[in-house]
Amino acid sequence: MLAKIGTNGLVALLQGIIVWGAVALLGLRPNHLWEMLLSVLLISFAYMAINTFFLTALGKIGEFLMIVVLVLQLATSAGTYPLQLAPKIYQVISPWLPMTYGLKMLRETIGLNGAILPEAILFVVIIALFTFMLSFFKKFSRFA
Repeated sequence: MLAKIGTNGLVALLQGIIVWGAVALLGLRPNHLWEMLLSVLLISFAYMAINTFFLTALGKIGEFLMIVVLVLQLATSAGTYPLQLAPKIYQVISPWLPMTYGLKMLRETIGLNGAILPEAILFVVIIALFTFMLSFFKKFSRFA
């Protein structure tokens, strides 16, 4: 399990740094550069923890669920158009998906005042929760 978390963690770290660097290469100047780095790293590690858990726990079914969640997040996070224009079901689902809060963190750091503490805490909790559940699942599955 540690090898899987370590490998995926390295990938999550690199992809967060790449996103942060790509923003700079595109010439965008975030209002809060270091908070943006923290945001992309937290988002990356959270998605890594969620994906690793579901793929390990459920195999191919977990892969399918993660694709469904990805599509739902793209439609419900208000990243492409205002959530108020989306169907009511998407508005109900939106608060339950992490991409909604990840985009809020990025908006805060790129163009607003950089107030990301509540969302950052949420992402730390998501990382800890799914890493713990993966650890528990691995221990449980060995004895089943």
